[in-house]
Amino acid sequence: MQPLLVIGAQGFVGRYFVVEWLRRTPGAVVVGVGRSPRLDGVFTYEIEWAGRRFAAPLPSSLGPLPAAPDYVYHSQDLLETEALAELLRRIQPGAIVHLAAALSHARAEEMARVNLLGVVTLFEAIRLAGIKPPRLVLGSTGAVIGAPEQLPITEEDGGPAVDLYGVTKAAAEQIATVLGKRLGAEVVIARIFNPIGPGQAAAFFFSAVVRQVGMLIAGKMRPPLRFGPLDTTRDFLDVRDVATALALLLEKGEAGGIYNVASGIERPIREVLSNALEVADGGPMDAATAVREEAARGRPSGIVRHYASVARLQALGFKPHFSLETTLRDSLRYYCNEVAAAASAQ
Repeated sequence: MQPLLVIGAQGFVGRYFVVEWLRRTPGAVVVGVGRSPRLDGVFTYEIEWAGRRFAAPLPSSLGPLPAAPDYVYHSQDLLETEALAELLRRIQPGAIVHLAAALSHARAEEMARVNLLGVVTLFEAIRLAGIKPPRLVLGSTGAVIGAPEQLPITEEDGGPAVDLYGVTKAAAEQIATVLGKRLGAEVVIARIFNPIGPGQAAAFFFSAVVRQVGMLIAGKMRPPLRFGPLDTTRDFLDVRDVATALALLLEKGEAGGIYNVASGIERPIREVLSNALEVADGGPMDAATAVREEAARGRPSGIVRHYASVARLQALGFKPHFSLETTLRDSLRYYCNEVAAAASAQ
């Protein structure tokens, strides 16, 4: 069995995907690649708890990754074409899952560097390595579709994206499609909509909710919790279900195909907050007194409603296993246990 190369293996989705692939594929060898050094107990980003910032601990459910030969990690600048080509030549991957990305809160230069040039460099490295073009699953985003003309959003719908993150990821899809055909590589594009779950970086709405509710439970802050506008809808999917979907696309996705990786449920973000309060330890809290909505906060995107059709992914046999309530409970437990313990150790 040829190794699987996972680019961005230490990111939020990357961590969960590596664990899922090793779990479902006995005898598999995974080679992780990323810019950071190997980190076995924490993510590459920081998290905040009760006024302290520190490296986000890995959820206990992820556990320690196995040692070689099952899992090997290489710290590698993805824009160093020759070095990447040498790595590809040495490991001869049968497939690649590309999950490295600069997200929407990154600088414009970083988004262009990682999201665009990173894809170009990968295909150039494959060409220079002289290896058989591996099957490639490219992690993209639902943000390539801005304000949709119709709902739910299908894979055939077009943009335009409303921010630079969506623009760069849409261009990356096109680059991968063109260069994949030129090299004769099978390319499958996974448009991931709003992944959520234990360990997510604090910059996202879901993490902001569970962190503040967690601190409320722990007595580390007092109400009201403060949030920006809550009148939009989004499509949230547990990161563990995202990992399962990516594995399914690697196994069964049609070459040249685009797949929405989502729940297919239009969820008001106000509902995420109210559900978090309901599942909090100690019983339901009164959202009317526990929450203050502040119109001046947040980053309005102009997109009021946004959710995906998942018929194409379901046709491959995909079924989500984690409800929103389960994801909220697990994420609150992560903050109240692992994060709180890490904060106490600082």
